Amino acid sequence: MRLKPAINLLFILSLAACGSPSLSDNARQTQILGHGGLGFHGTLSGLIPNSKASLQEAILQGYQGVETDVQLSLDRQLVLFHDEFLEHASNCDGLLALTTWEDMSNCTYNGLLSNDDDKLWSLDSLMTFCSARGVQPWISLDVKLYGSDDNRRSMADSMAEALEKALTRWEGTGRFIVESRSPEFLTGLSRKRPKCLLFYTCANISEGLSSPCLSVLDGLCLNIKDVDSSGAEAIREAGLKLMIWGATNKSENYTALGFLPDFLQTDDGGILDDLENLGGDGR
Repeated sequence: MRLKPAINLLFILSLAACGSPSLSDNARQTQILGHGGLGFHGTLSGLIPNSKASLQEAILQGYQGVETDVQLSLDRQLVLFHDEFLEHASNCDGLLALTTWEDMSNCTYNGLLSNDDDKLWSLDSLMTFCSARGVQPWISLDVKLYGSDDNRRSMADSMAEALEKALTRWEGTGRFIVESRSPEFLTGLSRKRPKCLLFYTCANISEGLSSPCLSVLDGLCLNIKDVDSSGAEAIREAGLKLMIWGATNKSENYTALGFLPDFLQTDDGGILDDLENLGGDGR
């Protein structure tokens, strides 16, 4: 199985204008990432975000990669889970950070959108799947650090160490991005020279471009509601890449693509079907 090519932006913009597509060899490419696998917001997949089923299916459907949340268990395992408390999305309870991977590895996801009995997944499990399928997708890891300021600082050091080891171990199996809302964490992780791109998830473009971690960043990650054309151009002029998240439907996908992002996290994979059905392949 091969990944579907990145979407050719000139093709998409001409499609949106109902004109004939005009492809160019130097057209900017956007990598399409499944947000939490097959989506967080407005998903019709019926699969829980970050679950084995959702992440696997996104890769099998041909996304260029996936975004997934990552936390550190008590025994320093990288677990793909969004919330601080296990009971918010599984049949187990307690703080994830105070639970060992062994104790939570038999926990299953639950929720209104899920019909399957899906165990929690680790980063190692995801990468083992990619290795077995012979694919090398983008894996964007949204680092979650919860608790008090002191707890987050302590956890950040352990998280950086665990990520550095994991990304080295899986080099060549995935292409990695690490996202965080913590400038301090990103600065600390950069000192370990991890084999990944570093993205700061910021509230707005001004905050991102004035961040204390700006010198170590590869890009900024922003909600589609906080991006405009001039801001997107300012990010590029600063030598940074742009990742957009929060696109929950076709209209928002097309709006986001109009800003020419390097990466788009989508909750609606219909953009891939649009491209295929109209014969576009991004080349």
